[in-house]
This record gives sequence, structure tokens and C-alpha cells, in this order.
Amino acid sequence: MKKGEGKFFIKAVYLILVIIAINLFIFQYISLKNRQYKIIEKMDIKIATENILNQLISSGECLAYEENITIEGSKINEVTHKIIDIEKIKDFETKFSLYEPNCTKTYGYGYYVVIEKYNFTRLDKEREDMPPLEGKDVVLILDATESMNQGGKFAVEKDAAKKFIDCADEENRIGIVVIKDCGNIGIFEINGRRLVSISEHKEDLKNYIDSITTVGGTDIKTSLEEAFKILRNSDKPKRYKMILLLTDGCESCGVCQRGLGNYIGGACYYENYCQSCPPNEDICDKVKSLKTSDDNIHVFTVGLFTSGCRKEEEYGGMQLKCISDETKGKYYLASSTGRLVSIFCQLGRGSSKVMDQKDLWEIGPKDHSLGESLKESYSLSLPVSIRFNGTYTQSGKITIYVFDGELENLAYIINQACIYGDVEAKVSVSYKTYLKNENNVNKLCMLVGSKEVCKALTCSKQIEFKPIEPGTYVLKANAGRNYLKVIV
Repeated sequence: MKKGEGKFFIKAVYLILVIIAINLFIFQYISLKNRQYKIIEKMDIKIATENILNQLISSGECLAYEENITIEGSKINEVTHKIIDIEKIKDFETKFSLYEPNCTKTYGYGYYVVIEKYNFTRLDKEREDMPPLEGKDVVLILDATESMNQGGKFAVEKDAAKKFIDCADEENRIGIVVIKDCGNIGIFEINGRRLVSISEHKEDLKNYIDSITTVGGTDIKTSLEEAFKILRNSDKPKRYKMILLLTDGCESCGVCQRGLGNYIGGACYYENYCQSCPPNEDICDKVKSLKTSDDNIHVFTVGLFTSGCRKEEEYGGMQLKCISDETKGKYYLASSTGRLVSIFCQLGRGSSKVMDQKDLWEIGPKDHSLGESLKESYSLSLPVSIRFNGTYTQSGKITIYVFDGELENLAYIINQACIYGDVEAKVSVSYKTYLKNENNVNKLCMLVGSKEVCKALTCSKQIEFKPIEPGTYVLKANAGRNYLKVIV
């Protein structure tokens, strides 16, 4: 081998080695990307499910109820928490029986939604969650302590109490007890009477509520004693008797002393003072001593815990729940001022006049890819509040079922081509796939064994699509004003 030829040979070898190295790098890179894609692909449907569900329950364009709270002409709070509107639910159930709702992205998946209403059926038949208040005696216990000044809670409490009076049946009789400070309890009284009919004294009751001002600590014990006394002195002993207690804190007078060594600052005063009572002297024991075996007095409690204090919410909620449990009432958590108004009015009207008898609603198409054509499915549930009207909100659950398959993928591509024009994509089908039109609705169908599964297309144009057998194809779609041509 000559000298020049040797150099040329070495250069050729180096070039070959470089080419091999580049190919190996590209192969490893592609393999890595494919592995990463596979991982991401398995996460995608979960992420998409969360995004779709959150959009459905938090967007005003979807199912969310948008609420503005106005007190005395001024907007003090805008509520955007997970409350969905019954009117929107009904509208979506009718409008989107064939298609997924168009207020949120589908990410190429198919899905349907089930919304359930909780009815609060209890094993204890004597307990009433939302008792109808026709011909009842009711005492409102309102918290007028200094902590209620935070975040506009006191103004909303007074507004909710007045709405309770407006919502309740006029033959009801109402009394009011006000928590002002330790040992200092305010009591509504007119002409020597502490229980008055709404029909005769609606404005007197409202004027008294407007006159209340805030001061001092939270004396739940004494306020309950006075409320029980008012109802026991009723001249109509056979009436259903109810106490509605609202507070944003724990008992802090008499039976529960504040533990000065456990100060944690801010809106959370003393970490353990709600649990540091002497034996047999906590608020639950006091309620037991107030309640007699022949009593028909039920205490419904509302905890207005909006400051973000976990200890206050936990301990205060425990106390309020105990009070309600002991008297066969119910405890409500109002985590926003907007929620308070609906709870008060809900209790004011009672369940018999406002409950929607339907318990379940379904939105979106249930047909989806089956067998080998279905790649993956995923479901997710979240608790929600269902707003029926201005006086009634019911707890419930929303569940979304999401499907990733060949039918969903192909339908998504055709719908996108219908909107944006020319599209080219690689598609696979495991079963014979064809187009049909029923009642002027274009449907993409698969024949899975003997079962036909069809997905309605949002594209209403005249579509040219020839049936295809199982296999992998390159799909090309061309759209005009009134037509769509799909070639595979």
C-alpha cells in the first residue's frame, strides 16, 4: 500500500467510525425520547382529566356558579369556590348528550360526567338535616364577638340572619340570642315576649339585628342556656323547636379557659384552649346537662372559619359538631362568607320546599372505544356544592370518566380538520371504521365484533370518508366551506 493510499484509508475508517457514532447517538436519543414519551403518555390522561374537571367546576362558561356578595350597596366578597349551578347542569345535560361540553379542551380524549346529589339519609331516623320549618319555634344565636370583624364576617352574618327571617315561613316564631362577651348575652324582647311571629314582627327582628355591635369573647355555654330557656318557656310545647348557632370560634368563657402558654398568634389565639377543659366541664357535657329526655329541641351549628386557622377550624368544628350530635341537629362548615347566606336560607326554608327530586345528572356521550381500540381510561371524583337557588345549596359529587382510544383520536382529527382546514396525521384502527349520518348528525363508527360503537362528530359539514379496515394509515383531510374530504 502506498503512502498516500494509507492516509486515505485511515481517513475513510475515521469517517465510517464517526458515521457509526452519530447513528448510535441518534438511535439512543430516539430511544430515550420514545421511553420518555411513553412515560409522559401514561401521565397525559391523568393530567388532562384533572384539567378538564377543574375547568368544568371552576369556569363560569362551564358549570360554576359565579356569585357577588353585596352588603348595603357595597360589594365585599367575590366567591369563586367549587359551587356548580343546577340550571347550568340541566342545560348541559340536555345540550351535551351527544358531544363533550365545548367550554373546555378535550385534549383529544372522550369523556362524560356524572353529578350526584347527597341526600344525607341517616341511620338515626329522629335526626333531621334540613327540617321543614312550618309552624316551628326557632332561636338564632348570633356571634357578636370581636373576631367577627375580620374579613367582613359580621356584616355577612347579619345579612344572613335577615335573609333567614325572609326565607322562613311566616307562621314560624323567632327568638334571637347574641353572644357579646363572657357572661354578657343579648336577648331580643318585645312587649315581654322573646319568641315572636315573623308575620307580625319581621321589621322589629331585622332592626334588632342591625343594632348589634361586636365586643368581647365567645360565651357559647351561656347563650345555649338562654336559648334552651326561651324554647322551654314556649306556650306551644308541641311545636318543633330549633336553635341555629353561628360562631367563628370555640367556647372561650367559663368552661374552657385559654391556655396562655400556647399562644400561636394571628387569627389563631390559643392552640389548646378548646380542649383544655376540666373533666365533665367541656361544652359537650354542658349540652348534655341542658338536654332532657323529653326535649324536642335540636341545635344546628354553623362554623364560619374563613381565616385559614387550621386549629381554630378543627377544635371549633369539633365543639360545634358535638353540640349538634348531642341534640340530633347538624353541623355545617361555612368556609366562605358567601356560603353562609345559602346555609342560613336553606335552613330557613327547610327541605320540603326546595329540594330537586332528581339525584343524578349525566353530561356527555357514554359511547367510547372498546376492546383493542381502547388504549387507556381514567376517572376522577371531587366533592362539590350544587346551588339550586338563592336559598338552597346541596352537597354532592362530580365524577368524570375519560377515554383515550382510536375512535376518540380519529374523531378529534376530523373535527380539527373541519375547523382549521388541511390536516395530515398517522392513525391506526383495530376494527372496521366508517362514517354514518343519523338525524343530520355525522357519526364515526367502529364495528367491534357484533357491537357497533359510534362517536358523534361536532363537524356538521358534508364529509367524504370511505370505510377502512384494521391497519395503520396516513390520513389527509381537506376542508372547504361546506364539505370535508378525508383520504387514507
